[in-house]
Amino acid sequence: MSSAVYREAWLAFIRACRAAGTDPDWTRDLPLRLRRHGLLDVDAELDVPMFRGGSAHAQFWSLTWEQARDRVTAVGEPAHVIDQGQADLAEEQRWFHGPAMVTAWGRRPRQNRLSRTDAPDYGGHRFALCQRMARSAVLARRP
Repeated sequence: MSSAVYREAWLAFIRACRAAGTDPDWTRDLPLRLRRHGLLDVDAELDVPMFRGGSAHAQFWSLTWEQARDRVTAVGEPAHVIDQGQADLAEEQRWFHGPAMVTAWGRRPRQNRLSRTDAPDYGGHRFALCQRMARSAVLARRP
């Protein structure tokens, strides 16, 4: 599994992101934000990728950290933290977890439409009436 070295490299990268004005935790309340904007039936999932050292995924993070190296050192983190994290990511026998990805969704409320509970009941036989109407429409189309 991932090591303390990998964790320290991540924390240094996150500190640099925060210093640049990025909030990596903003997705934690994404479902609440969707609900505040009026969406209904809001739900969410969290996905945490696992990847092997030396894989394309590991290379992606190694290159990302390389590109962020100047920003990481600008916030006072030693460059060797990134170097050690990249060395860990290159070890093919190791497994790592990436950052959690939040997926959230909801739906807009319907405008000017009757909901199922607002529709006329017709004496408690709403479903049976719909079935009869559908059957009548099919029979009417037959030659």
